[in-house]
Amino acid sequence: MDELMDLLSTKDSSANAISDKLKDMLFTKSADKVDAYRSNVADSMFNSKNAPTQNDVDAAPEVDSEDDYNPEAPERVAPAVGEAPSV
Repeated sequence: MDELMDLLSTKDSSANAISDKLKDMLFTKSADKVDAYRSNVADSMFNSKNAPTQNDVDAAPEVDSEDDYNPEAPERVAPAVGEAPSV
């Protein structure tokens, strides 16, 4: 902050130098905030308290992998005479 005040108070400093200093200060401040939230977000995403335990996973019912598998295409009904075919 002192460097910015020095830049503002001297007549020799350019507008670009002042702008660059302000950008650097704002970037540093926002980077600090991002770093502070990063660990909270990582904990909530990967160390969830609501995540199932191994006992929950073991107690879950088995799912047959063939139940949802349907390799046959649905039958197409031919359009009646004079009707346009449906897509």
